Amino acid sequence: MLTLMTGGIFEQGFACLKHIALLVQREPLVFAAEYKHFYCRYNDPSCVKLLKLEILTATATPANCAEVVEEVAEYVTDPDTAVARAAVSSIGKVGVKVGECASLVVEQLMKFLEVDIDYVSSESIVWLATLLRKCPTVSDRIINGVGSFLRSIDEPDAKVALLWMLSEYGHVIPEAPYLIEPLIEGYDEEQSSIVRLELLASSIRLFFRRPAEMQMMLGKLLKAAIDDTSMIDVHDRAMFYYRLLEYAAR
Repeated sequence: MLTLMTGGIFEQGFACLKHIALLVQREPLVFAAEYKHFYCRYNDPSCVKLLKLEILTATATPANCAEVVEEVAEYVTDPDTAVARAAVSSIGKVGVKVGECASLVVEQLMKFLEVDIDYVSSESIVWLATLLRKCPTVSDRIINGVGSFLRSIDEPDAKVALLWMLSEYGHVIPEAPYLIEPLIEGYDEEQSSIVRLELLASSIRLFFRRPAEMQMMLGKLLKAAIDDTSMIDVHDRAMFYYRLLEYAAR
């Protein structure tokens, strides 16, 4: 199959890659020693690159993950947005799958935050949050550098990930309440319901960690969310939190 994959006929090579992708889902180690065959070439079509990234992720092991991460990191500047995102996602998945490589993956994802490409930074933040959930031991490296990106990130999933990190580790991030405050002030301008829901959840969580700093902000947020009926799920969640807090106060 590896020979046919590189035979020069696109249709044949693609069919072989599809079969290999199915095989590695069941038996990843079968192709673990042959992982270099799945490195992307500059002239590979995007569909082939995406398949190769899927296979590289599945075949990553403690022995080869450093080389796989280093190679895949080269693909994040690919002109195809889907390939660039898939490259970041592939590195994140390697960190989740191979625990021994979590620190290496975190370092690589933190480097991506310095790349001046919005979707690369956003995808990196999402996977940093995922790695924090999976490997809390890497928190020191992550939480000290991500808060400043809250103002510059526009994608909803990345905002949700950042809010979760700020609230989950708000007890060790001194500026956490003040990083969330601009989002509370600009609540009406936020158009994403998932960001609004996470803002509510994160503010409540941070309130219990930092009550003195969050009390007024939380009150302002709950009022804005309850008064706004444009997103019923957000309105109902705010009412639920308000009643819980009101009941607890009694």
